[in-house]
Amino acid sequence: MRPSGEVRIRYRSSPDPDRERPLGCGEVVGSHAVRGSLPAQSTGFVGRRKEIAQLRRLLTSTRLVTLAGPPGVGKTRLALRVAEGATRRFRDGVWLVALEELRDPSLIAPEVAGALGLHDASIRWAVDTLAQHLRARRLLLLLDNCEHVLDACALL
Repeated sequence: MRPSGEVRIRYRSSPDPDRERPLGCGEVVGSHAVRGSLPAQSTGFVGRRKEIAQLRRLLTSTRLVTLAGPPGVGKTRLALRVAEGATRRFRDGVWLVALEELRDPSLIAPEVAGALGLHDASIRWAVDTLAQHLRARRLLLLLDNCEHVLDACALL
């Protein structure tokens, strides 16, 4: 963590170089409505041009991006700002999953499934089930406030 309030951006390319390009990379949705769960921003966004540009580039070339920094420096706002600008590239939507209240790491997959609107009482959403459902989709998934359940998030 950097005490200056700076946000560090970390990323990882797809572990399989033969795998298809990152989810949503280069996809442009036509005139139909874009799906997702991004909250409306009630205030303007000032600054962070360098970080926004870097994140936009990363979204076209990598599957995982992590924003790290001390509490209150604007990681969530930055992620939401970049996600708002990327909605047209993800035909299956841009989804925010707020995990700050989640205490049981085993509930991450059901929490993500619920945020995506996937409700089925007959099965419990396991990581494998969720991965299978998402495999053919092109979406951007924002996991917010997940530092207390990092190991479980890494499985996703």
